[in-house]
Amino acid sequence: LGRNLGFAAASNVGIRHSTADYVLLLNSDTEVVGNALATLVKNMEAHPDVAVAGCKLLNSDGSLQPSVRYFPTPMQLVAGRLGLRSIIHRLNPSWPWQDLRTDMDYSQAQEIDVVSGACFLIRRSWLDRVGLLDERFFMYAEETDFCKRVKLHGGKVMYFADAEVIHHRGQSAKQRGDWSYLQRLKSADLYLRMHHGELTAMGVRLATALSLIGLTICYAIRGVFNPPHRNRAVVRVKGLLLTLLGYPTWLRIE
Repeated sequence: LGRNLGFAAASNVGIRHSTADYVLLLNSDTEVVGNALATLVKNMEAHPDVAVAGCKLLNSDGSLQPSVRYFPTPMQLVAGRLGLRSIIHRLNPSWPWQDLRTDMDYSQAQEIDVVSGACFLIRRSWLDRVGLLDERFFMYAEETDFCKRVKLHGGKVMYFADAEVIHHRGQSAKQRGDWSYLQRLKSADLYLRMHHGELTAMGVRLATALSLIGLTICYAIRGVFNPPHRNRAVVRVKGLLLTLLGYPTWLRIE
């Protein structure tokens, strides 16, 4: 391809050149266990109303890797930015304080909101209905947006427990942790603007800016005595500038 197009754009190149009834998006840091892919396709054949399917993800040591998510809400993001999630959860344990479903029974197949993009099986007919992955997402949240569009069109997203894939997650992100942090901020803002409106996104950006100002000051003070914190302060300043600019889609994060 010549340059890094981002996950969504690069995936779309492959999708456009494919002709099969199903399209599988599989991360490069995964290992398929046994006949997991054949099992996924078999499950899709048995459930013709399912548009997207995912499987059980395992960590490198074989332990369960929670991977199913709720659609993120503005309140979740605001609470997370301001460090209020655990406080609100203690006051109201039933409130979904994060989008990652750590309390789900991962041994049972079930309809869900969002399946992990690490192993993401799409029925081709649904690509014709809702379109390809949105290439404005360079990395992160493209699968969330796609699942949201599927749901808005009446489709189902399913998790199947009888197919397993090992996911050595975050290897590329760990190598570029600061870049990953900024990409997550930008993708979350884009998702909010698309599905909750500009006014809501502005409110979350305000909470994000307040949080980043506090974190910048905190890391700058710590950096006087602990040099690694200085870089964290610089990254938060970059994040603050991006937030104040409204995360323009034309600005690439390098």
